[in-house]
Amino acid sequence: SFNIFTGIKLENISVANRAGYAKEPFISADAFTLHYAFWPLFQRQIIIQEISLEKPVVLIEKRAGEFNFSDLTQKKAATSPATKPAANSNFGFSLIVDSFTLHDGEIIYRDQTTNTHSEIKEINASLRGLTLALFKPLDFSLSAIANYQGKDIPLSLAGSIALNLSDETINLPALTLGIAGEKATIAATITQLRSGPAIDCSLSSSQLNIDPLVAIFAAGAPAQKAKKTDLNQTINQVTA
Repeated sequence: SFNIFTGIKLENISVANRAGYAKEPFISADAFTLHYAFWPLFQRQIIIQEISLEKPVVLIEKRAGEFNFSDLTQKKAATSPATKPAANSNFGFSLIVDSFTLHDGEIIYRDQTTNTHSEIKEINASLRGLTLALFKPLDFSLSAIANYQGKDIPLSLAGSIALNLSDETINLPALTLGIAGEKATIAATITQLRSGPAIDCSLSSSQLNIDPLVAIFAAGAPAQKAKKTDLNQTINQVTA
């Protein structure tokens, strides 16, 4: 559906999977919505107020050492010399995007060689304030449930990002990270965006229980092969 004054909406989107892989779509979504401001178009400004995705699903498969998207990333031989754009090809439009939202997304990963299956489901994401990102921090939030070896692991990340393109820096003053019910705060500064980047990061938590996190990575091991290992050794293996 299309309304010239407000925007466009696409429903029941589907991109077929690569031949030889599952019959399920490679990418699908219930709806894609784009809202824009109409009158600024006459001033050569494309102001997109919101882009939203409803229930997008991405299927990633690995079979015989290749992914179902490998053919998309392979370089193709040029059939004709590239044509240079004309000097007057600039239409002079400026593009501004204010917010992006994603609701109830899912990423599915299947490895046919090892017969393993993992997924990240119930993905909800919000990124707001892009229009004013140069003047004030932009807010974002992300939540999802990762299914690893049959266990559901709640994940969340929320906070703000301050951009300073003239100084080539990105500041993340206080990100709240949640994994399996454990909470931590991340503060980071990214500098030298063009030549680096250089990242200065700190992680802190007022009360952190390591047992649930270690249990996640220890899950799924056959009982007869399970061995009692030192906690430090387990953490080293996990972080490696």
